[in-house]
Amino acid sequence: MTTAKVEYLSKPILDTRISRPPNPRAGMTQYGYTSVKGSATHWMIVVDGRKTWRRVWVLCFSNSASHFININGDRFYLKESQMEQIITGVTE
Repeated sequence: MTTAKVEYLSKPILDTRISRPPNPRAGMTQYGYTSVKGSATHWMIVVDGRKTWRRVWVLCFSNSASHFININGDRFYLKESQMEQIITGVTE
């Protein structure tokens, strides 16, 4: 049995913006839950010095959700404080 390792984003969030995803319903099941790959949100962030905008994704099961970004194929989860920073638009 293998165990999944959860990695949290340790880099500071430098900028945030709202940008409609190409297909807002992509990644959603017919019951309103997300697929294993997640579903795109309207939020985008910059976490490195190259000004690369990264889409924030969400995994939703029942009444619980986890937000994450992908960097070079690796998934980095966002903490609640980081999501508050994204939602309010306050960056470092």
